[in-house]
Order: sequence, then structure tokens, then C-alpha cells
Amino acid sequence: LELDALIAELQAFSGQAQVDLLGHSLGTFVSQTYLATPARAANVAHYVNIDGGSAPAPPGGVPTHAGG
Repeated sequence: LELDALIAELQAFSGQAQVDLLGHSLGTFVSQTYLATPARAANVAHYVNIDGGSAPAPPGGVPTHAGG
């Protein structure tokens, strides 16, 4: 996934172990797919789902805010 590379770049740039992830519309599917893998979810501190698919629980256990 290109998202893996982007998050790794942001972590290197910021020096932080985790980033905040925002997904909009179809991006919510991409984000939730990413967060479904525990090793990937560990890279994300918070997730914001904007006007997209809902999940039955916070994806990957990451604190989530959903707005539509």
C-alpha cells in the first residue's frame, strides 16, 4: 500500500511513532482496510472517518471520530 510509505515518511519527518489518519468517502474504506492489520493500526493514534463507510467498532481499536 502507498499508505504504508506515506505513514512511514510522516513518522520519520515528525519523529513520532504514531500519526493521525483522516479518511473521506472512499478513503474511509482504504483507511479501515489499513487499520484492520494490527501492525498497521499500531502506527495510528487517532482516526477520523468523514462521510464514508461506518465500522461496527473502532477499526484496529484506534480511537475514531465519525462524521457525515
